[in-house]
Amino acid sequence: MICQENSYLREYEVDVTHVDYQIDKLPNVRLSISDQVFYPEGGGQPGDKGSLYYKDFVFDVLDTQKDNQHVYLDCHVRNADPSKELIEFLNNFRGKKVHAQIDWSHRFDSMQQHSGQHLLTATILELYGWMTVGFHIGSEFCTIDLDVPISQFDTDKLKCIEHEVNIHSL
Repeated sequence: MICQENSYLREYEVDVTHVDYQIDKLPNVRLSISDQVFYPEGGGQPGDKGSLYYKDFVFDVLDTQKDNQHVYLDCHVRNADPSKELIEFLNNFRGKKVHAQIDWSHRFDSMQQHSGQHLLTATILELYGWMTVGFHIGSEFCTIDLDVPISQFDTDKLKCIEHEVNIHSL
């Protein structure tokens, strides 16, 4: 995926490869694109958000997900009413070239939290041998689940972890 080859790529021209919608859920649609510039949710990291532009249409990318075979974008067509014109447009949208733009503040925040998690959990593993069993990035905070009873945590260990992480961060 191009988003893994160049995580700093913010804009790219792509082709729409798949269009899926339910009439009762319009103007919400699910799209797939040729070159995956949107990072899908995985490993505790949220999926990218952003926009796709085609002529006068703007698709707000609300989430990026993946299954075994495809990466798909959950989108909302901005300023579009569920109408026969929209349905006809969507039925002919496959193969069109669109301008993809990543929500950079969302992507960069996720990248920073993800990098910080690796540094923090590597330090914890090195100091105490505690394995990471889960990780989740949220908009307000992130969580790290460790394979250790909470009773083994104490203020001294937390200060030691913080000190070591700060040394490696400089």
